[in-house]
Parts: sequence; C-alpha cells; structure tokens
Amino acid sequence: MLMRFLLLLFCCFSTLNAVPLQDLKLTSGSIVLMNADTGAILYSKNPYEVLYPASITKIATAAYAIKVRG
Repeated sequence: MLMRFLLLLFCCFSTLNAVPLQDLKLTSGSIVLMNADTGAILYSKNPYEVLYPASITKIATAAYAIKVRG
C-alpha cells in the first residue's frame, strides 16, 4: 500500500502538467491523494473501500512510533 502510494505520488508529480489526474490509468483498488498541509483531497478512487494495510505499512508505522518515542 505504501509502495503504491509512493509510486502514485511520483507519477502524479512527474506528469502533473502533462496528464489530468482523472485521465490516469490506475490499477489499484483504492487511492487517496491528499495535501498534507491543508488536508484537502486532491484525488480519490474508492476512498471508502476497506483495505487491510500491507506489511510494509505496518513496519513503517512501527519504525515511526519507535523513532518518536526514542
């Protein structure tokens, strides 16, 4: 999931001027692209679909939690 998000983020910003977000050919089941500063949703596809976090997401969350505490 995290890898999909990072790939989407990279693709969107590298082609933002060339391709409108609605015209992207995305194969993932659910995507939400949000502005971290304002909280505004820039793009979404099935935003309310319930998905389980991928293993890399769990590891990244644990690493972040350990870093914040330490």
